[in-house]
Amino acid sequence: MSMTESVYNIIWADDEILDILSESKEAAFEKNGIKVLRKLNRSENLIETIEELGSKLHAVIVDANFSEDEGMPESDRDVSGLSLVRVAINTYRDKIPFILYSQRDSAMLKQSCPWITKEFTYGENWLDKAVDRKTLIATIKAQIEKYNSPEFRVRCQYRKEFEAAELIPGAEKLLTDGLLYEYNGNWESTEDYFNPTRNLVECVFNRGRENGILPSIPELNKMARFCSGEEIDGFKLYEAILPDVLKKCLKYFLDITNDGSHSRYDLSLKVREYVRENQNINLYRSILYIAMDILLWYSNLEKERDGMGVPWTVNFMAKGPLVKKEYGDGLSVYSCGEYALQYDKSLEDSVGREVLIRPHEKELDTEERHRPLGLQYFCKKKYYDLLDE
Repeated sequence: MSMTESVYNIIWADDEILDILSESKEAAFEKNGIKVLRKLNRSENLIETIEELGSKLHAVIVDANFSEDEGMPESDRDVSGLSLVRVAINTYRDKIPFILYSQRDSAMLKQSCPWITKEFTYGENWLDKAVDRKTLIATIKAQIEKYNSPEFRVRCQYRKEFEAAELIPGAEKLLTDGLLYEYNGNWESTEDYFNPTRNLVECVFNRGRENGILPSIPELNKMARFCSGEEIDGFKLYEAILPDVLKKCLKYFLDITNDGSHSRYDLSLKVREYVRENQNINLYRSILYIAMDILLWYSNLEKERDGMGVPWTVNFMAKGPLVKKEYGDGLSVYSCGEYALQYDKSLEDSVGREVLIRPHEKELDTEERHRPLGLQYFCKKKYYDLLDE
């Protein structure tokens, strides 16, 4: 081991620990950067030992087949020692890695301890004793380095947010990237900070649309206004779903990210210039934390509304692209679905744009001569809107 290589301190718990770790084998591990601070042949003192070593400790290796208290395992199926290992994992999971090193048959172990696969992944932090020393040492180091990584630390710190993000396609990576930006110290390109954070909120609203909790409003700013209680494109909430404080936060979020996610210099808030001049990410943090609150809000909303139906109503009869239809003798009509629109010069340049047909009290122009191509009836101008592009 070179003088600059890190030395990792471990606890090794195994009923056959003295056979596994002779002086020569222990020296070989230490030569490769692994120092065994404590050797335990049962699990009753495991938590006490972890507590005693504190920050000196970097990892724990445990066997599956060892007892909890004094004496040898009662049989080759004795996994009583794992009960306290599980308590230790739940207590210290955010601080140190646990590595299962056992010759027990994996299928038999899964049957005896169904929880085992939630804590250990075979080939990663679960190894068979048949593996060579080089593989074991590499695994120990890899697990410790993983726990020391910024990504692992932020995942531990924001566990609830990541649990919510796991349910939303694309959100987990955006949240990880967003939380890790504070480590890179790049003040030049603010769009690298603000774009992913804005995309995280877009992922939340996309999930809401896919699940039918939110209506088909594709544009982020408009969806935010809808969630805040405005009627947008004929969609209107009949009960509040977003707390008042988050309505304010979301407006602030959109104002900052609209500006900060672009590199132009003609923007009103000049977020780019502010961040570069001050060279800190406190403004960015405020945006990121709002995005995480929106993430948690939606996760709770989805659970609360399970089986309850949508919290909004629609105030239109048709919605879709505006098309121009020819029906002979040089005549044509502009329509959306089965509804024809009363001609207006502005329609000539609007083909392909979204049209919203609003309801009205009575049918207009319902005589057969006013139903070209079998369209239901003409809508006067006040009964339809050309939606924003």
